[in-house]
Amino acid sequence: MLDYQENYAPDGKCKDCDAVVKQHTNVAVPVAIKPEVHTGPVKVSCFGKPVIIPTPCTGGGKGCDSCCYVISQRISIEIPVKFDADVFIGDPSIDCSVPD
Repeated sequence: MLDYQENYAPDGKCKDCDAVVKQHTNVAVPVAIKPEVHTGPVKVSCFGKPVIIPTPCTGGGKGCDSCCYVISQRISIEIPVKFDADVFIGDPSIDCSVPD
């Protein structure tokens, strides 16, 4: 370690006393994100022909008084969705621990 007098020139100005301080620190800021979703009108449309499949009747009407089917149809569903978010940023903080 250098003596106090050795760090100063005769005129009182500092000489050769560069210093480097290194500090690891943690900085943080709280962030809250609140999602928003907005939907528009839903559109449903059919495309193609329906498919009709005869099936055995179960339960209620049996025999010649009932006909049973499964009917399926391909459909297109359009759902306009707009995604957005509100962002809230709090006050930053720092951990001022002693330098390394």
